[in-house]
Amino acid sequence: MPALLLIRKGEIIDRFLLPEGGVGIGSGAVNQIQLKSPSVSERHARIFTSDACSIIKDLNSALGTFVNDRFIHRCELRDNDMILIGSYKLRFQYDDHDDRFLSSANDNTADAAPADPLSSASNQPQIAAAKSPDRRNRPAQLLVLNGINEGQRLLLRAQRVVLGKEKRRELIIEASEEGYTASLAPGASEVLLNGAPLREPMVLGHTDELTLEDTTLRFEAAESPTGS
Repeated sequence: MPALLLIRKGEIIDRFLLPEGGVGIGSGAVNQIQLKSPSVSERHARIFTSDACSIIKDLNSALGTFVNDRFIHRCELRDNDMILIGSYKLRFQYDDHDDRFLSSANDNTADAAPADPLSSASNQPQIAAAKSPDRRNRPAQLLVLNGINEGQRLLLRAQRVVLGKEKRRELIIEASEEGYTASLAPGASEVLLNGAPLREPMVLGHTDELTLEDTTLRFEAAESPTGS
């Protein structure tokens, strides 16, 4: 039976079987595979499995769904394809024979939901993070400068990215022809841009720093290919 393998630091830490039919993936309890993280939409993606194949479909998620570092709307999965959903890396295995700590995607229980590898028990804003496979063609990103997630990076692959703590939205970053614009989310508390309160939408410059509560993020502009 096909399965998804949850990968952290190169190690398999959990498995989810993919029985025939549809399997939902997201942060909401309605999903068969629940990934608890602010970087994962409530209904993020869905995998449809039949005798012939498994197909993954993005459900208009905030940060998108990626297969082998390629943004997808709908994609047939191949053995060993790497899926990125928020801050989670999942490897698709066409025929899973290893039943060590195997979790069925039909078991919609809290125990089946892995801990967010980037989450913290503290009150710090939780940041989705992903590492770029090719630094020569890296999108703009946010680098976490302090706290439990120090050194982690959020690649700004989506046109609109919302940051915050738990279910509270604090900051919106949107891509446009002018660059990346930072603005407060409706009802957000104070966010600082280079030490000053962010009052109105501002276009971000390279190395600008954003502070959400006690977490500081440095904006790094996109890198273009340097060679032929």
